[in-house]
Amino acid sequence: MLIIEPMMIRILRKVRAMKKLRLLRHGSVLPLLIIAIVLLSVIGVGMLRLGLQARTYAARTANEIAAQVAADAGLQLAVHEMNTRLADIQQDPRASFSEPVEVLLPNSEATYSYYIDANGLAAAMDSRTKITSIGRAGFAEKQVYALMELNGGPFEYAVFAQSAMVLKPNTIVDAYDSRSPGAPASLKIATNSTKNASVTVGKGAVINGDVVVGFGADPDAVISADKAKITGTTTAMSEQRELYPVSVPVWLRTLRPEPTIRESIVVKDSGAYSAISLDKGGIVTIDASVTLYITGDIGLGNSAAIEINDKNPDASLTLYLAGNLYSKNGGMINNLSKDPTRLRIYALDSCDTMSFATAGVFYGAIYAPETAIYLKSALEIYGSIVADVFAQGSTSNFHYDAALGAEQAHFWPRKFEIERWWEL
Repeated sequence: MLIIEPMMIRILRKVRAMKKLRLLRHGSVLPLLIIAIVLLSVIGVGMLRLGLQARTYAARTANEIAAQVAADAGLQLAVHEMNTRLADIQQDPRASFSEPVEVLLPNSEATYSYYIDANGLAAAMDSRTKITSIGRAGFAEKQVYALMELNGGPFEYAVFAQSAMVLKPNTIVDAYDSRSPGAPASLKIATNSTKNASVTVGKGAVINGDVVVGFGADPDAVISADKAKITGTTTAMSEQRELYPVSVPVWLRTLRPEPTIRESIVVKDSGAYSAISLDKGGIVTIDASVTLYITGDIGLGNSAAIEINDKNPDASLTLYLAGNLYSKNGGMINNLSKDPTRLRIYALDSCDTMSFATAGVFYGAIYAPETAIYLKSALEIYGSIVADVFAQGSTSNFHYDAALGAEQAHFWPRKFEIERWWEL
């Protein structure tokens, strides 16, 4: 018994020690669990916050995009309204634009409203007009502004080349206004092209005005004029300029063409002819306000000419040309009045080439959007030219008559266009 009792005591002590160890082990797990729970809670809260921020940012971005789209839609509708109401000026110069209201953008919760800053159409037609369009979506707001201008006619530019333009060295391009002699006149030459060196200006040439290149193009790449002088700006168009095809008035198109003119003749009546082919000094004299439709070519050689009589103040020529035009050996379209507004040549798409291989002075305006126009000799121009390609073969000067900017043609629609726009 004496031996067993100490052994039992030792066993009991070991049992108690093991229980204490177990208790100590169980007690150390609890703090670890608490720490883990806290860490997971912090991470969870952070993830929730990130998710909320991402969702808020996405919602704000979506609202900003919707507001931008709404503002752009308002601007386009404002332009549409201005052009739709343009004809109202003929009936009521006091006509006004619609009052601005909040309009719901289709399939969206965004709204837009626009304001046209003009006291009626008459004010809009006489000056530039500002449009303000506001788009709203949620708490987002976008504002778009545009400066509108009523477009000119076909001869808004001194020279406009759809594809390419070449000006020879020492050429001078300037402007004047025959309506106001001595008054300053602005000048622009332009192209729709975006290709490199589409506008080539020779050494020593001077352009007293602006040069405009195709939409989105780099003016420095399109214009090759390192040794020339451009006094104005070089910019890109805000949108491509549309050149409308020439159409012959119905009353003139339905006439049966007279035979080709081959001898000298005085023309006092409008009409249609198969062609004009003059040699040996033949002269067609225009002695009234005449409109001609030439269904074939015009050929002028050996000092032949089409002349506008300067003795008759009513004499003028509007020429619709379906074929090509060639002048050589002194052949000339001679506007003796020296008033460019009294000679207008409109070339149909079937006219491929106009070639002037004679020196002299030309007073008039040529609109030939699908035609290559070549000045092979030193032909000095007073007026305006629109062509697909315009190229000088010899140095000669070009003088733009700003009075032509107001000239209209029956095939050229008048409309308000965006001169420039910006946004906030």
